[in-house]
Amino acid sequence: DDARLANGQQLCHYGLISGSQHRGPQCGPIVGVQTNTVRFQTRVEKGDSGGPVYYRNADGTATPVGITIRAGSEGGTVAELIGPWLKRWRLHLDGS
Repeated sequence: DDARLANGQQLCHYGLISGSQHRGPQCGPIVGVQTNTVRFQTRVEKGDSGGPVYYRNADGTATPVGITIRAGSEGGTVAELIGPWLKRWRLHLDGS
């Protein structure tokens, strides 16, 4: 649900390169939400594109948000949101 994204909220991504180098996901605050993308302050490396972007829920589960697409022009990570694609194709995520 893209409506739940807000500046300051923590997002995480796990990249093929940065995830293995740092033994886990990279997380940081959202600094911009657009119609199809979200930008958040965290490290990204070449080769991380296509990796999952998500937020952690209070109960320890994760909610998918998008996929890593590039480093931001002002630093950080840019992800393409999956919500618009799910709506366009009339799909939903099964959490079971």
